[in-house]
This record gives sequence, C-alpha cells and structure tokens, in this order.
Amino acid sequence: MITAVLAVLDRRRREKVAGLLREMGVSPGAEATDGAQALEACRKLEPDLAVADEVLPCLDGRSLARALRGGYFQRVPGVVLLTPMGMGDAGRSAGVACLGLNPSGEDLARAVREVAVENRPVPEKTRRYLEGMLTNLGVPEHPGREYLLQGIFLASEDIRLGQALTARLYPVIGMRCGVNARRVERAMSHVIDLAWAGGDIDRQYGIFQNTIDAQRGKPTCGEMIAQLAELTRMEGRI
Repeated sequence: MITAVLAVLDRRRREKVAGLLREMGVSPGAEATDGAQALEACRKLEPDLAVADEVLPCLDGRSLARALRGGYFQRVPGVVLLTPMGMGDAGRSAGVACLGLNPSGEDLARAVREVAVENRPVPEKTRRYLEGMLTNLGVPEHPGREYLLQGIFLASEDIRLGQALTARLYPVIGMRCGVNARRVERAMSHVIDLAWAGGDIDRQYGIFQNTIDAQRGKPTCGEMIAQLAELTRMEGRI
C-alpha cells in the first residue's frame, strides 16, 4: 500500500484530496496542520508521498520538500505541492510536482506518478557525486556504469528497491535505460569485474573495507549498490 502524509490546511480540500488518493490506492497515513508537523510525520512514517499546501505555517511547502531531500531518509517521499500559482515546474529532478489548490483526480494521479521514485531523474549534483565515487573505484566507461549509477540513486531514494534486486530494481533500471533486466545485471557485473581487476585497491578498500567476502575479492552487484546507496543517503543526496 502506498502511504501519504497530508498537510492541506482547508478541511474540505483535505478531505477531497484524501478521497482522491484513496481512489488511487494511496492511504493518507497522517495529517498535519503545518509544515513542521508534516516533516515530523514523514520522519516517523517514511511515506511514499507528501501532499502539502505551498503556503503553510512554520515551514512552507517548498522548504518541506527541501528538508525531505536533505535529511537522512531510507525512503524519500515524492512531494505534490498545492499552490495558488497552479501547475508548474517545481524542480522535477527533486521529485516535486505542482498543482492548483483544487486538483482534479486526473491531475493528482499524474503528479503522483511523476514524483514516484522510479520516475525521478537523477539530480545533477547527485550525479556528479556518484560519478566521482565510481571513478574512484575504477569503474570504466560502459553501459554498466550508467546502470550502476541509476541503481545506486534509486536504492538511495528508496531502500526497498535495493532489497529486491531482481524483482524490482533491475526491471526499473531497465525501464529507465531501455534494456531488459538481465542485460542490466550482466553489464553491472562486468564493470565491477573490470574495476576490481584494474582499479586502485586502496580506494576500493577505503569504501568497502571488510564488507565483502575476502574469497571473492570483489562486491556483488547488490553489495556494490547497497554500500554506495548508504553513502549517498548520508552524504550525497541533493
């Protein structure tokens, strides 16, 4: 079940939005009367989605969206802002969509899909951070490098993806890159082999240390993604 936190001040609009979400299979798990309460609810529940008025007491909707991206969340919720300015580009790379104050069901459904983790593009600053890590590990230019980058980003946005590699993560990477899931796994495994055959051992050990099997000498795709996703959650999510 997809869960959401609602911070819509007008009671009638809040009830309307909650009803529209339920029709989509989204459960309004908590309601808040200001931005600070909404942020605290997101910290406790780690929902898939936050729907908030742009104008809120204590913490406005845009500041709430920035706080959700800047904090340590194992699941970064998508944010739909209800704004007097109506639909617009609120920074899609950050998983945020803007709608009018009284959205239709169709518009709300579109916005929910847009901010879903599998549809979020990698923010440019996060891409630079991940590119730097992969370069330091000796991962060469190859399609598998891009698949790894996408996988690390997605797993850092939602830890559940990193815990279901073949069932969820690889198919999502394939969908984003236009290939099948089996090709994703093979290509990632190939570039890891190349990195550990010719990369800087000290840099590799500096990141992975004793988190990989000494007999194998290199991480699996899942271990690589999990370790770098955790570093991204702590340091590189923007």
